[in-house]
Amino acid sequence: MQMDKRFLILVAVFAVLAGTSESPALYQGEYALVLDGPNEVVQGSTESFTARAYDPQGNLVNEVTFNRTFSTLGLVDVSRQMTITKPDGAKIELHGTMTVLVKAPGTDGGPDPDAPPEGAYFTDPTKPSSSVKDATVDVIASAKSEVLVAAYTIESQDVVDALVSAAGRLGPGKVKVVVEE
Repeated sequence: MQMDKRFLILVAVFAVLAGTSESPALYQGEYALVLDGPNEVVQGSTESFTARAYDPQGNLVNEVTFNRTFSTLGLVDVSRQMTITKPDGAKIELHGTMTVLVKAPGTDGGPDPDAPPEGAYFTDPTKPSSSVKDATVDVIASAKSEVLVAAYTIESQDVVDALVSAAGRLGPGKVKVVVEE
């Protein structure tokens, strides 16, 4: 089957569902401090976390809720210290840490209203395909970070022009095209 007039544009949008998690219980002198809170947050948000101290028998000794504002993207450690007074009057300093993924706004698992359309479009060689060409040009023109194209062939000058424009707008290495011919 000849596919000269067919091309495929793949635009992938990845979303990770946000959730909560607990830090592992690290016993320090038979006591442990466990942090509980969201494991994924959006940059600029302020989130609540809970630090719980447990005795050697697993009984809750103390609990504190605190807030943290996230300004840095990527993996960030949330830490908390707590001083516990043991039954014999001795004080013990506990430390708890959990890692949180800080994502850019619009990547919080919900739809980004400014996101370009996504999907796979196929042309029919027996019919005009201007709507697919127009949709392809629109997707390329609305790209904000990168354009990835896998195509058998690209014969539309409008698509080529949109790719060249996107390469100039997005910068080196941000537009990648793989074609068979």
